Amino acid sequence: SYMYAVPLTDMDLQDINKEYYNGMLTKEQMEGLRKQNEMLLSLTPWDIIPGLPERVMAMVIHVGLTMMIFFAVVTGKRFWMAAAILWHTLMNFTAVSLHSLTNVWIAEGSVFIFAVFSLLYIRKIMRRRF
Repeated sequence: SYMYAVPLTDMDLQDINKEYYNGMLTKEQMEGLRKQNEMLLSLTPWDIIPGLPERVMAMVIHVGLTMMIFFAVVTGKRFWMAAAILWHTLMNFTAVSLHSLTNVWIAEGSVFIFAVFSLLYIRKIMRRRF
């Protein structure tokens, strides 16, 4: 829940352990939580910046995927259903692979390319249908 999104101070961690969880966390779990919070507190703006445009690109991609599914349902052409699933799988595979093999900026570049193609698809469908 909120512990994963909000960095906590040592005082907050002690309060959580004593009051909120009332002993539900083991010492090992508390140590893991402490390490996660140290990592979150050490983030710089450069660590966060790639996530901002990535979310916008992800929205564009998902709108395109939704339109493919909609088109499949309206026309009865199952090809578009398969195309949406394959497009999403290919995008995820490419981004994760590139992130593992190179760096975050190259992975986000691949997401950008998928977003551009999704945007072109959205424009084509919007012109044809509306």
